[in-house]
Amino acid sequence: MPRRKRSEGKATWPGRKQVYRRYDDGGRMAADVITVEGDVLPGEPLLEPVMIGGRRLAAPPVLDRIRNRALEQMARLPDALRALEPAEPFPVTISVRLEALAAETDRIQEQGPWR
Repeated sequence: MPRRKRSEGKATWPGRKQVYRRYDDGGRMAADVITVEGDVLPGEPLLEPVMIGGRRLAAPPVLDRIRNRALEQMARLPDALRALEPAEPFPVTISVRLEALAAETDRIQEQGPWR
């Protein structure tokens, strides 16, 4: 059963998650949506497993690949986030499924261990 912290300033979202990134027509990052693992939403899934059971799934990427990916991702940032001036925060939303899991987790935790 998923758990979550609800202390002010320390609240967490329960369960395993995935993040989907959407892009605008020009290929620039437009918004992210955080959802539960296994939920499929429009956009590019950002999280991928690198270890299972304490074992690495593949060799670590070489430095050139890391550098190229960083450059590619920086080029896809919206202009406002590439500027030196402060910008509006990048839009990140929580999916309906993750909101529902949080509500169900809260309901179960409020019942306590004596149920």
